[in-house]
Amino acid sequence: MFIVRYSFAILALVSVFGCTSIKVQPIKNEAEIKHVCIKDGKEMCFDGQMMGVILDGFGRHGITTQIYSGNLPAECEYNLSYMCNQTWDMAMYMHHAELHLYQKHYQIGYAEYHLNGSGGLSLTKWQSAKTKMDPVIDKLLQNFPIVSSTGSVQKSQTVSANANGIGAGTIHSNQQNDVYNELIKLDDLRKRGILTDAEFEQQKAKLLGGK
Repeated sequence: MFIVRYSFAILALVSVFGCTSIKVQPIKNEAEIKHVCIKDGKEMCFDGQMMGVILDGFGRHGITTQIYSGNLPAECEYNLSYMCNQTWDMAMYMHHAELHLYQKHYQIGYAEYHLNGSGGLSLTKWQSAKTKMDPVIDKLLQNFPIVSSTGSVQKSQTVSANANGIGAGTIHSNQQNDVYNELIKLDDLRKRGILTDAEFEQQKAKLLGGK
């Protein structure tokens, strides 16, 4: 009886919070990408924010961009296509998006954002395309350092694939999502030797409400 009640409780939580599935094939660091041509995806994505989010995301990593329609310009060695799907629940919101990056016609990178069950009853499903896609783009471009507005290079803090044994394939999108992401970043800093194990545990305790 207890097991049945427990199972129903878990199902209820999943239906309320839903979860976000993120799949990324990062671009290898040996690729020397300085400029990317982006195919105008208005017909494949009706979210008017998406193009701007992609342009800002690549620019954040020091990669210039241009938009093209029709055939791929001959001078474009690297090119990106994208698509997204939206749905309605009191307001339109994006529940799926894909980015495909090519060197000529060979795919060298891929990123996918997906709200399982279209987000269920989670309030986070109405987040902007920028909030949803910025971490995904940073993961795709994790081998390209983030460049600040002053031109200085910053270390890119992106989601580590197996930090603390947590798989990167599925991330629960609820009130704990921000804490989860911060723990991932702290674990990445620990692995790089920037934080000691003791400092990591201290910061983790703070995030989880400890002293």
